[in-house]
Amino acid sequence: CIGDVTFSFLKRMLSDVILVEENEMIEASRLFLERMKLIVEMSGAIVLAAIIKDERFRGKKVAAIISGGNMNLSPYFDALKGNLKILS
Repeated sequence: CIGDVTFSFLKRMLSDVILVEENEMIEASRLFLERMKLIVEMSGAIVLAAIIKDERFRGKKVAAIISGGNMNLSPYFDALKGNLKILS
């Protein structure tokens, strides 16, 4: 739920909203990890997912603020350990 102050600010400042699906956020997070060697939580990956999705950004230089640092890495590393067991 968005608070009154935030909603008032967004009404004044936003000109558009880009909706992304969960799988698009996951793929953006994967792209951060594979290409940039960054582990980014889903709230940060939303920005890249929106840039990839929206054709207005194609072929253009785009600046993006990637935020969010509340990621619990335990499930990530547990999954990695499980995959390593499969490979051995």
